[in-house]
Amino acid sequence: DALDQCVETLPQVVLGGLTGSSKTGFVARHPFGVNLEGFANHRGSSFGNFPTPQPTQIAFENQLAVACLRQEAMQHRYLLLEDEGRIIGSINIPLRLHESMTRAPLVVLQEKFEHRVENILDEYVRGMFGLYVDEAQRRGMGPEESVFGVYSEWLLSSMDKLRKRLGGERHRDLRQKMEAALAEQSGSGDVNLHREWIVPLLEDYYDPMYLYQLNQKKERVIFEGSTSEVQEFLSSYRQETQG
Repeated sequence: DALDQCVETLPQVVLGGLTGSSKTGFVARHPFGVNLEGFANHRGSSFGNFPTPQPTQIAFENQLAVACLRQEAMQHRYLLLEDEGRIIGSINIPLRLHESMTRAPLVVLQEKFEHRVENILDEYVRGMFGLYVDEAQRRGMGPEESVFGVYSEWLLSSMDKLRKRLGGERHRDLRQKMEAALAEQSGSGDVNLHREWIVPLLEDYYDPMYLYQLNQKKERVIFEGSTSEVQEFLSSYRQETQG
């Protein structure tokens, strides 16, 4: 089909990086980027659900095929895709594309730890609460206090999905910190306490997990650098592939 043909025609470059490196935003802004998480309406993690539902598998594949064909029509010579597992929430990345991604050159986005913490705070706390408020207004739902309850339940249930992988004691500690942060946010609007669970969740869980995974594919890494360095590298890489 069209997507398989596109995968055969256009080589892929995969963008990796630690949690909070703003990989999705980078891909979404890049002229050669195909935003898998955007099409799937899911961030591809335990905290990945948005207030709005995911598309059907067919709708996802149609969007993906159209995006790939558009890249091909514009004579772009590679697709930039975020490093993903095969499953994004309830959506499966088509097998041929995912197999091709697992063999593709890997570019790693490096971001300072404190910047990643702020990115998580912006996206998953301030940003997600804003999305819940927007969706409630769209549906004509109740006051902001009741929306905060729905948002809090999403955040806590997302943490609960990690219970087995974190272990009981560590999960309890992080959940208590999250509950305290939500209480403070509800009372004063201050979100700073959320850093108390974001920092250890990155340090003790997400970072070691991703570094282990990255070590398994280190032979595919062709570049590592900051956002501006990766942008510069990809523009020269584009010129090389077009030359």
